[in-house]
Amino acid sequence: MPVRRLSHRIILVLTLLFLIIICMKFTALERYTKYGNQALTYFNFESHEGYEYKIEPKDSGEWHIWRNHSNVIYIHRAIYDSRNFSRWQTPAVTLMVLSNTQRHSDLGTIICSYTISNKTVSRTAKVIFPVSGFRYKLTNLQEFAIQCPVDDIYPIPTFITVSRGVDSAILKIERPYPGNEAITVCVPLVYGSFDAGMLIEWFEYLKFFGVSMVEIAMWEVPSSVSQIFDYYEKQGFLLVNKMEIPFKIDLYEPDNERLPSSKPKFLKAFVPIALHECLTMNALRSRYILSLDFDEFIYLNISVFPSFIELVDSYVGNKKTSTVQVQTGKIKFDVTCGRKLSSPHFIISHKFREDFSVMTYNDNPKSFMSTSNCPFIGNHYCMWRNERFQKHYLRVPTSHAFIAHFRKHVYCLKKVARYAMDTTLTEIEPFLVENFNKAKEKLGLLINKN
Repeated sequence: MPVRRLSHRIILVLTLLFLIIICMKFTALERYTKYGNQALTYFNFESHEGYEYKIEPKDSGEWHIWRNHSNVIYIHRAIYDSRNFSRWQTPAVTLMVLSNTQRHSDLGTIICSYTISNKTVSRTAKVIFPVSGFRYKLTNLQEFAIQCPVDDIYPIPTFITVSRGVDSAILKIERPYPGNEAITVCVPLVYGSFDAGMLIEWFEYLKFFGVSMVEIAMWEVPSSVSQIFDYYEKQGFLLVNKMEIPFKIDLYEPDNERLPSSKPKFLKAFVPIALHECLTMNALRSRYILSLDFDEFIYLNISVFPSFIELVDSYVGNKKTSTVQVQTGKIKFDVTCGRKLSSPHFIISHKFREDFSVMTYNDNPKSFMSTSNCPFIGNHYCMWRNERFQKHYLRVPTSHAFIAHFRKHVYCLKKVARYAMDTTLTEIEPFLVENFNKAKEKLGLLINKN
């Protein structure tokens, strides 16, 4: 009898533990409650700075939103991808979407319809799960590629109709940009405030090293930032795609400019959409795509490589048909802790960095990705490695190039005391400063030339 009572107690304790774990899991995930045609979504979690956010859905003219019982699909753009991959199901009209599931079956059967010569031709879409969604446990949003076949579809029409059950959407089929450029830099989902001087230096630095074009997906920025974007758009160096988010999100901006702006992790769910659209739209125009943030600068050994493309070409060599990417490691530079030199220019004054020995290629590297060999990209490198010809994932040593990462921290890091002064840019500083001064003067920034 005592043994039976004990076993009952064990079962009861285990049951309670199981229920507690389930409850803890769902407090961090998206909850759907359906009332008629309305699906409500609530998020309640903390960012890494410790600020709490409540994120709610909102109607969006930019996104097509399908709801079927508990499943929701967010559709953004339709882009014709003429590249030839075997396992990425191209050529196709590709729609990158978000959904509140990681199961293909939950998305159901999606039909793609084209109207050609007053006749409607329909095809069943192929749904591809590229890679597990970044921070899916916090956002409960997973990206999928919906690929609509274009076999026997000629010419490619202007619009496509996609449908699932009673839900449907008509989207314009966008074509990739024409041109013949070496490198395009993609900046995913820009929001919040930035140091104006650093932002100008970032654009001028890329121009100095031969970048052809910068494309950004912009959510919400203050007028001081949008004015800088306007300046580079007029030069034909920048393309801004305004991206609306189908959720209401409040951003917190700290009074202390040394502290980072709030970064709700929920926004990470939209980064793959912005990046893949940038990749596909530039697939015919640029040989390589580089995903880079505004606080990241690629430092080159200028005595060996005078431009980014010469660095990449030297590593690719005769491996062009099978090279997926050329990868560079990342090194942290001090911004928060006050180790700086006297200069009106951001990257000239912030020269203290961690030792190269701590760098690892697994710590958020950045990569020059081949547009012909990479069908889907993540924030740091190619995320699709299922094509047979994808063989070469090349790595650049710090003696040739590295990413200088100027990231702010809430707290001053103790190890910053051991940072050493970097001299990589010493030889070209006069040329950089000249370009920085010209751009800042045109934009009305007060600078000290001495």
